[in-house]
Amino acid sequence: MKWFQRLPGVVRFEAIGFGCMFALLAFNEYVDLAKILFGEEPTPLRHHEFLMESAAVCVVAVMVIALSWFAEPSLHGEHVKGR
Repeated sequence: MKWFQRLPGVVRFEAIGFGCMFALLAFNEYVDLAKILFGEEPTPLRHHEFLMESAAVCVVAVMVIALSWFAEPSLHGEHVKGR
């Protein structure tokens, strides 16, 4: 986990957040939270829906983390010489 500790703080929090979002998607698909929380009709397992939602989250996660990774030095003023 040393490589994870070397990441900038913002990127670490974003990675943890997107990981939690992915875990919530999986948990919702297999436990059926709508049935438990709201008393809705049980829904069948739809693996294709889970895969599409997960792919969408991964695409957004890659874009957000990549933009944060490249913007991190400028957010701290490290691009300015003499600091």
